[in-house]
Amino acid sequence: MHLGMLQRDVRNMSEYYGQYAPELTRTFYAEEMWALFEAGELTVDTQLTGHYELPEDDADVDSVLEEIKAAFAENSLKDNEVEFVHLK
Repeated sequence: MHLGMLQRDVRNMSEYYGQYAPELTRTFYAEEMWALFEAGELTVDTQLTGHYELPEDDADVDSVLEEIKAAFAENSLKDNEVEFVHLK
């Protein structure tokens, strides 16, 4: 699962049910669930609160860019392998 997909789905539910319980629109259930999941602490019995401390540290943009470059390089290698196979 991906955090962005979880956030989208939980936001959609919070917006819908927020029509009837407006306090739901000010919660962070997706982020809370994801943090618990990553820590290996999310279970079917976990009581969620909707409260989550958003990180205030800066994003490590350089490492993200390195990951993107590595993914492009890997994809390029795969494309070249496919072309070589078709040339035989």
